[in-house]
Amino acid sequence: GDLEAARLAWEQSLTQFEGASDLETQSFVLRPLSFVSAEGAADGLLSRALALAQQAGSEGNRGLVLHSMSDVAYLRGQWSRAQALVDEALPLVVVHGTPIEVVRVHLSQARLHRSHGRNDVAMKAYLNARAPLSPINRGIGVSQAWATLASGLYFLGAVTDATDAARRAVDAAASSGNNIDATVAAYVSSFILIRSGHAADALDVVESVSKPEGGAERGLMVNRALALSALGRHAEALKVAAASEQIEGSILEATPMNLAGLAEVRRLAGERDLAVRDAREAVGVLERLRENSIPFDRLKAGFDEGFSWVHGRLVRLLAETGHEVEALEASERA
Repeated sequence: GDLEAARLAWEQSLTQFEGASDLETQSFVLRPLSFVSAEGAADGLLSRALALAQQAGSEGNRGLVLHSMSDVAYLRGQWSRAQALVDEALPLVVVHGTPIEVVRVHLSQARLHRSHGRNDVAMKAYLNARAPLSPINRGIGVSQAWATLASGLYFLGAVTDATDAARRAVDAAASSGNNIDATVAAYVSSFILIRSGHAADALDVVESVSKPEGGAERGLMVNRALALSALGRHAEALKVAAASEQIEGSILEATPMNLAGLAEVRRLAGERDLAVRDAREAVGVLERLRENSIPFDRLKAGFDEGFSWVHGRLVRLLAETGHEVEALEASERA
């Protein structure tokens, strides 16, 4: 979790391999360097990495870089570009990658299919990821892979499998001792537990993370507020919800879900005006994302299925606050 030390180490190694004119290893180093550099630097670093991989004739590195470029595009809401990149990356990573790299590319593929409403294809991709992931006991990224798998399975309706994957994520994070792993695992696990009626368990998971970090801090705090709210502790939930807004949202978070979560906390506590504000903003973000999904009607048609909960918060709140016409319009738009 020491990203600054990691950045310095990668930069030093890059300088050494540049001195040795080793194009393939320069490409290999530039990709993880993009993970720990400033957000705006990722594009340039990955473009250099791709060019070097092509110059060196390294198909394995080219696949990994394309996959990283796909993930960056996805997190920016550029889902059509992300799909094209991961489609090109997948066969290269499957042939040349390590088991965890193969797992990751299948997870990215599954996430994009699910985002575009292709749930049957997404489920196959998640199963393709789970098979090589199950025997991996330890290593970098194992916990986050289980957390990603858990989230995807949950949104496809496989709640039992999702809960098991979330448990594996929490266990792997505990073994790694990495706070970023622990934060992400707790975020995903608490999300699933809250929505499956286990608020007390969710609160225990959230509060087990002593030092949240790594991009999911805001989401973890929203989940804590939701768990408190579900347990009837509304005053505490409102304080936590307000505190969550002081944390800058990360591109790693599902922003529409977090905003809708705040809306639900405030609705249950009687703060209807703020709840409507949050719900409107959640749907607005979701609709901007939808504009960037694959430009095929048959895929766009299923995009919002995984986000029906977000739309539902707005429709319900508008109806409850006397905005019946706007509620009907929001329902039809959803």
